[in-house]
Amino acid sequence: MNVSQLFDQLRGKYLFSMTSLKADQQKVTELILNKNNVFGFFPTGYGKSVMYILPPLLLDLVGVSC
Repeated sequence: MNVSQLFDQLRGKYLFSMTSLKADQQKVTELILNKNNVFGFFPTGYGKSVMYILPPLLLDLVGVSC
């Protein structure tokens, strides 16, 4: 699954201030989407929230409305 392409599609649908994912964010998201257990250890301000927000959005498990 190409997370970068899916992320680009989501940027058009939702308002993300990010223009791309960092390599580690992409890898962790891919592992989650492939149903692997993941333990990520990242510094403050790295963008950890993206790694748990994206998978449900990419799998259409969450609806977002304003």
